[in-house]
Amino acid sequence: MTARPLNRILVPVDFSALSGQALQYALALVGGRAELVEALYVHVEPRWRGAEPRSTPQAVDQQLREDVKTLSVERMRGFLAQLLGEDAASVRTHIVEGRPEDQIVTVAQDRRVDLIVMATHSRQGLAGLMLGSVTRQVLRRSIIPVLAFTPAARVPHNLSAAGVSPAQAAADQ
Repeated sequence: MTARPLNRILVPVDFSALSGQALQYALALVGGRAELVEALYVHVEPRWRGAEPRSTPQAVDQQLREDVKTLSVERMRGFLAQLLGEDAASVRTHIVEGRPEDQIVTVAQDRRVDLIVMATHSRQGLAGLMLGSVTRQVLRRSIIPVLAFTPAARVPHNLSAAGVSPAQAAADQ
């Protein structure tokens, strides 16, 4: 079977060091071509503390949503600039609202990506059972291949220089 080249990779980010590693991993898989990487941030529906979802006035609710989106866009720009420098401008970004596991799968399908690259926080024990895992849910629900790695995984510096194809690297994980 011949491996297809990776033309579009989606990387869900939460602005953590682990999601930064996922971005670096994705860039390594495409030989540093930032234009082939798309970063996605999913924010949950903003709510007033203690308020029922429908109890806030519509105008306040709309303003809150706009403020959260504006802050998310600014945070994404800063996150990418810090990690990628000048290459940050080449990365397509998506800021959406909803449940992360739902939106990651939806955006990946809508954008027709070839691969989703994401880190897992590797929560263990009761925390892992009670909180569940966004990565676990994406792995279960996505029809698009998912490359998931743990915090202990090393990010490859230059896969193509080592003679490793992106498909080989993904299969080895």
